[in-house]
Amino acid sequence: MPTNPREIEVAVIGGGLAGLSAAVSLASSGVEVELFERSSQLGGRAASRLVGDYVLDLGPHALYANGAARKGLENLGVAIRGHAPSPRAAAKLAGRYYQLPMGPASLLTTRLLGVADKLRLGKLLSELQSPKFASRAAALPPELTVSRWITGELPPGNGRILLETLIRLSCYSGHPAQRASVALGQLHLAVTGGVLYLDGGWRSLVEPLEQKLAATGRIKHGNKVTELRPLDDAPQSRWAVAFANGQRVCARHVVLAVAPNIARKLLERGGTGTLKALAALAKVSQADASHASCLQVALDPVASGKYDFILGLDEPVYFSAFSATAQVGPNGAEVIHLMRYLDQSEPREGTRGELESLLDFARPGWRERVTEARYQPHLCVTNWIETSQCPRPRSELAPGLFAAGDWIAADGILADAAVGSAMDAASRILQQRATAQPHPASMFATTRGASELWS
Repeated sequence: MPTNPREIEVAVIGGGLAGLSAAVSLASSGVEVELFERSSQLGGRAASRLVGDYVLDLGPHALYANGAARKGLENLGVAIRGHAPSPRAAAKLAGRYYQLPMGPASLLTTRLLGVADKLRLGKLLSELQSPKFASRAAALPPELTVSRWITGELPPGNGRILLETLIRLSCYSGHPAQRASVALGQLHLAVTGGVLYLDGGWRSLVEPLEQKLAATGRIKHGNKVTELRPLDDAPQSRWAVAFANGQRVCARHVVLAVAPNIARKLLERGGTGTLKALAALAKVSQADASHASCLQVALDPVASGKYDFILGLDEPVYFSAFSATAQVGPNGAEVIHLMRYLDQSEPREGTRGELESLLDFARPGWRERVTEARYQPHLCVTNWIETSQCPRPRSELAPGLFAAGDWIAADGILADAAVGSAMDAASRILQQRATAQPHPASMFATTRGASELWS
């Protein structure tokens, strides 16, 4: 182990969407930044798998058209190539299929709802579309759960079930204890701007970020971080980062773009110097994550079917033919995602069969057309469901130490939180860097010297 570890200005730990966004933002501002990723591939849950000409994302992904992720990525120079779905949509309830209300016209004509439910839900959806609704949602009491809010808005019946389903769809979670302010802010985002299905899948976001970082910063694959420790003798905050291969670096700033449980484990090994950061992560063990069972299917040629989109109301299932909207496969073929939400539950033995049965209805005879099928029984959707008992931490955990990811409090949830928190962490580092005293040129290794030391 070297006695004088190589010094860098910023170490970003984790190469998912949050880590890449933070690193690119810093590198494009002239900061010496290195990104350390334990695997051979970047992207994390935003990574896509190529099977011939098919693009299979890691579960069904949608980018909110007016969300923080799109704005942040476009500010980094990433071109967003996507389309808003306008599917033939159905709602499944008690084994029957109904027209899913996707706007005022379908709300009036669907047989799913009675007249009273249509009037109540129509009024509520109109309020949700108001520009002032976001501020009203943000002002809701922090202890108000989304379940209590729904109960106060609609009586029992199909209207309430549909509203619960729409919130589950927009938040990728139907956790009843989720803060109403968070869930309703996301629902407002969904009904006002909608979502985009991306041409080329989510690799169309990861690859440009990787290319930008490769041009202006450094990417280190296969580097598993084992310990993070502040240097007590430093005149200003500095952090020692240790790796499984015995290497060490010393960084003035660190961005932890990993899952919250991994962040806490790294800091627990750092001794008393990490107590402040650990205090910010005190709720990690109590916070609920959201998971789903996912089935991705590539069909060639395209199979006929009545619907491109199905939402289960009494069962938390989801079906979407992504290729009906985005270019994710060859012409004349289909890419379909199915999912069962697993809020406060575990995958059941028959979950895959349940999803295949839904596919049987939507695409009869699909088994004769399968090019690729992939089932993931327990995929993490988001690392932290925000409740009144478990608020998400802020991006700055301690002097010189930041976090980014979907579990950090930011503008929105899911990918919006991941990119938003990454941009916030980068902005704070740039501010601190601008106000810090100039450092001797010898404090950091030159580009050539750094590569030589690493090799």
